[in-house]
Amino acid sequence: TKLIDTLICINLYPDIRIWSIRSAAYAAACRAPLSSSFGAAHAAANGKIFGIGAALACRSFLTTLKTAVRGSTPEAVIDDFCTRKVFFSGFGRPLVEGEDERFLKLSALLEEWRYPLGETVRLLRTVIPLVKQRKNLNPNYASLLVSLMTDPPFSFDEERLTVLVHFLISLSSYTAACDVITNGASVPLLPLRTDDVRYTGKPQRTL
Repeated sequence: TKLIDTLICINLYPDIRIWSIRSAAYAAACRAPLSSSFGAAHAAANGKIFGIGAALACRSFLTTLKTAVRGSTPEAVIDDFCTRKVFFSGFGRPLVEGEDERFLKLSALLEEWRYPLGETVRLLRTVIPLVKQRKNLNPNYASLLVSLMTDPPFSFDEERLTVLVHFLISLSSYTAACDVITNGASVPLLPLRTDDVRYTGKPQRTL
């Protein structure tokens, strides 16, 4: 239950940096109606490199990785992937310095809960330093999310449908809230201010 609640919170967070929210902001900046802004966000959420598309690509990569490692070693497999220029789905270079904060937070919670890690998550942890050393890539949240939801007791279909619903709820409620506080004016979507949250991280980025 703790894990599912945490995944819901992370998936629902309307981060201005992610592509779907940025797409909605660009549409709003062009004086598009609210429905068009939401449509732009929804379209981006179904792209190949974001949301479900990214999760499917990550699942495919991790499945290929697991199969390859069974007949070799993680070091040899990663070297072979680098030689063949295999795309490392679930890894990348963050837009800000450091690692994906969602990955770090979820990893810390798994340690705190002593959550039993399945085969896919254990393999991911094994190859992270290898990929970092050879490709200078860091794991992103998608790699850990997909790893967790691919191993029992979950199924990837459950993860796929869950994330889709989370994205839709997040986008619709976020755009609606922005519309209310701006009296329907078409303005770029920005994180909503609240006195209940004290943020001490990176400065807010603009489009």
